[in-house]
Amino acid sequence: MSPEKMLAVLSEPRSMVAESYRGLRTSIQRALSSGVHSIMFVSSFSGDGKSSVCCNVAATLTQLFLDVVLVDCDLRRPTLTKLFGLNDRPGLSNFLSGEVAIEELLYPTSIERLRIVPAGTSKESPGDLVGRPALAEFCRQLRAKCDVCLFDTPPVSACSDALSLGVHMDTTAMVVNPRQWDGDVEMNVRQSLESHNIPVMGVILNGTDGSERYGYGTGRYGNKYGYGYGAKGKSVGTGYGYGYEPQADSVERRPSKGFWGRVSSLWGDTE
Repeated sequence: MSPEKMLAVLSEPRSMVAESYRGLRTSIQRALSSGVHSIMFVSSFSGDGKSSVCCNVAATLTQLFLDVVLVDCDLRRPTLTKLFGLNDRPGLSNFLSGEVAIEELLYPTSIERLRIVPAGTSKESPGDLVGRPALAEFCRQLRAKCDVCLFDTPPVSACSDALSLGVHMDTTAMVVNPRQWDGDVEMNVRQSLESHNIPVMGVILNGTDGSERYGYGTGRYGNKYGYGYGAKGKSVGTGYGYGYEPQADSVERRPSKGFWGRVSSLWGDTE
């Protein structure tokens, strides 16, 4: 898939999903006005759609004439690096291993004002690399080269890389997908972030139409997608449907009772 096709805000700017991203951008704008410069995107599981959310948020911010840098911090399975065709290019891992300067890692994209730092080609252990003091220096230098830095991380349930990175971030956005919702895992991730003093600005719901029901097409019928955003003290899960309606042979699933309340419980709220 090309970056343009993944970016609903560019390929389908009048769709409800694009409008939902613009609503999310408004929330992020408030954070930027309060001094936030770097935002880390985390999720519990692979397949939650975190990389797609991160890309679309970046694209919406460039529409405000902000210079944005995407950083692929998943040194094991680099989604953004593959998406932008930079698999063989030096990147974050090469900086952390002391091989290159940051100026050599900022690659332009087809989207004006958007650049990307790929995961890189270093053969050293990702866990060792992200634990080095060079990571703090990378974040410090990157701040001087753009208006906003967005960091795409590996799933927290798979490794602790995001926790090592998070201490250098201004804030964090947690992506949750109802299709993969566990409950205990998401709460453990939230508590891990808290115990490492990593600030979390809110939860982004990915893959829901914002109601107590959601459908997923199978086979040739595709999917319904939606995005919603919620922050502490606010309602969580205002999403919009997008795509094909489920057909007769589709699988229709329903979140277990009280799903939205349990998402809210990530902030200590009750149903």
